[in-house]
Amino acid sequence: MGKERKKTAEWVWPLRGLLLALGLYVGIVALIALLTVRGTVGQEAALPAVGGACAAASFAGGVLSARKGNWPPMSGALAVTAGLALCMAAVGLTWEEGIGPSAVVLLACCAVGGVLAGLAGRRPGRRVRGRGQRRKL
Repeated sequence: MGKERKKTAEWVWPLRGLLLALGLYVGIVALIALLTVRGTVGQEAALPAVGGACAAASFAGGVLSARKGNWPPMSGALAVTAGLALCMAAVGLTWEEGIGPSAVVLLACCAVGGVLAGLAGRRPGRRVRGRGQRRKL
């Protein structure tokens, strides 16, 4: 009569992936803002740097969700990506300018990071459903 492990809920790992993605995104954007103010990074390079930060954050959170979660890898990664995109859009709507063309670039970078995480997030050692072993005749 050993202790039985509690099963985690299905939504826990995508939520943890979203929190990781948000934390990484905010941290990297703060670093980029600091470097831009100090003059290390030019203002013309700030948008590509923030786009890369968005893709990297979406990728990291998506891989965490895809590898650890109970959902299929692509679904878990895209759930994190959708959550990050919704948070970015909600913050963008609070500004006076609203969502502009640069925000579309950031959302596209977010989507690319999520798709790459879904492709790379397959758990090692797991068989893919639908592929049967070939029999030798």
